[in-house]
Amino acid sequence: MQPKKSSFVNTLSWILIIISGFGLLISLLQNLMFHLIPAFTESMNPSDPDMLDKIFTNGKLIVGFFGLAILYTFISSIGLLKRKNWARISLICLFVFWMLWTIITPTIQWIYFFEGDSLSLSTEPKDIIGIIVTIFLAIIVVGLSFLFGWLIKKLSSLSLIHISEPTRQAEISY
Repeated sequence: MQPKKSSFVNTLSWILIIISGFGLLISLLQNLMFHLIPAFTESMNPSDPDMLDKIFTNGKLIVGFFGLAILYTFISSIGLLKRKNWARISLICLFVFWMLWTIITPTIQWIYFFEGDSLSLSTEPKDIIGIIVTIFLAIIVVGLSFLFGWLIKKLSSLSLIHISEPTRQAEISY
């Protein structure tokens, strides 16, 4: 008798398939843009290399890496839909990666935006915009971190895994 299958894995799989499918399309267009339009790989100011300039000069590498990560997410989502244990484990690893990425990139943006200066709490418009941007980024980072943490916890729970006796292979039970 087959164990009852839950709709959580189906829902998560289809959501990830749709999002990563659109991500693959966008990644393909970005790769075409970086490879066909030379202005995207040229240095904006060769005499003063900064972080933004490094991103432009390494754009092909960055966009290619994210294309591969999105492709891996797409393949793992299809595997999760088919209840493969390797897909569950790889999605857990991907969620850990995306959680760390969500925490690290706004921190780098904040450091770059304020260029090492501390965040001033004055009432000047420039400072108010900085405070609003910082609060907004913090809310997004905390929210996405909790979401990824919840998904990791849910996919890691032992109630998901069913060891079938005849084959002794782990598979997702719902």
